[in-house]
Amino acid sequence: MEQKAGVLYTMLSVWIRLGIRVYFSKVSLRGFENIPQKGALMLVANHQNALLDALVVAVHIKRPIYFITRADVFNRPLIARFLNAINMLPIFRQRDNVDTITLNKPIFEKTAKILHQQGAILIFPEGNQARLRNIRPLQKGFARMGFGAAELSNFENSIQIVPIGINYTNHTESRGSIFLQAGNPVLFKDYYPLFIENQQKALKEIASAISPLIQSLIIHIPNSDDYPVINRLSSFYLKVRSENLNLKNDDFLLHQLEQQIADSLGNERIINPENFKSITGLFDDFNRNNKNYKLSPETLAKLPIPFLNYALQWLMILLIMPVALFGWVNHLLAISLTKYIVKSNVKDHNFLASVKFLSAMILFSLFYILQTALVSLVFGNWMIAVLYFFFLPISGKAALFCQDKLKFLLTQRKYRFLYKQNNSELLFLFRKLIEKLNQVLTLQS
Repeated sequence: MEQKAGVLYTMLSVWIRLGIRVYFSKVSLRGFENIPQKGALMLVANHQNALLDALVVAVHIKRPIYFITRADVFNRPLIARFLNAINMLPIFRQRDNVDTITLNKPIFEKTAKILHQQGAILIFPEGNQARLRNIRPLQKGFARMGFGAAELSNFENSIQIVPIGINYTNHTESRGSIFLQAGNPVLFKDYYPLFIENQQKALKEIASAISPLIQSLIIHIPNSDDYPVINRLSSFYLKVRSENLNLKNDDFLLHQLEQQIADSLGNERIINPENFKSITGLFDDFNRNNKNYKLSPETLAKLPIPFLNYALQWLMILLIMPVALFGWVNHLLAISLTKYIVKSNVKDHNFLASVKFLSAMILFSLFYILQTALVSLVFGNWMIAVLYFFFLPISGKAALFCQDKLKFLLTQRKYRFLYKQNNSELLFLFRKLIEKLNQVLTLQS
């Protein structure tokens, strides 16, 4: 029996998908054509960003999805209602200090029934979330759910597992980009004979098989004492390298390049620790010298823009500024309230982006409706109110555009001044650092 999406689920899915496209500056998908549109399906993904991980995956799949999420977020009735409306199912963890076997039994039974009825489930088998760019050991819960569904059908149900990789450029801030990759389906039934023979071995085997598949879809930087610096260096050098190779619009090649950079740095750390230490020292010196300038690596990777281009961009800002000011004023209250809610309620930074996204979604939608109603009452003309409503996102976009351009041009002014000083220590450190990173990447390739 095929699972059908309810009206509320469909409406919320459209609303959330629109919000995601606004919240992130860019959303890219690869391999989502591999996701079966029918039949029992289990999606298994890495977990880095609380509720947001589930939302960004589910709204881009053309069938209703049930999510497995931590039970403690269901403690508040209003939040619980929202989560239930978007097919979220609570699961208890050992860290919750409860009897997980007893409390999770109904959920395991429910998920088995969903799969038995040819439904789809999204689960994060790492068992918890962390803003680390790597795959952690997988728990066996997803395998138990799959085999539970298989037992209901006397091992005739053909369940498919699709690995998903979620990649953020910035886990906590809005207007970053996100790259989602889906791998090829794996057949659960290939493990049925082993499960019948030895259940524990089958659970372990399937977890071991799925882990490298998810790893291949994300940026994976193994945990070590040098993880933080390798992570920062990889992101830093990627921006320079992508500018030089003109790869900014190809997310898959960018993903491959960043993994290659991270792997090269990780190997250099082991093979040539002295050179790795020299690179990290240069990176620290560069960052110290850049504190006052705050110039991005992609800025330093190119020459300053010509003066005529610089002047024309200032003129463009002046022309768009009236619309941008209108947008800024009309969005100020919603922005301020969102910041207040995040600051007042988020104690765990793992939930920062999720709370920010949901707060902004609710408040911006509410204020758009209330402000439009107010305009209608003031002017007594519904046509003016409709025009105002559709002009709000346009003016908001103009405000963001001007904000970005102003930041860019002010940065260019500092960079132009710095570039004239050929003996600038910051530029010297940057060029020396890039030279060393180029050597590492060339030697390790």
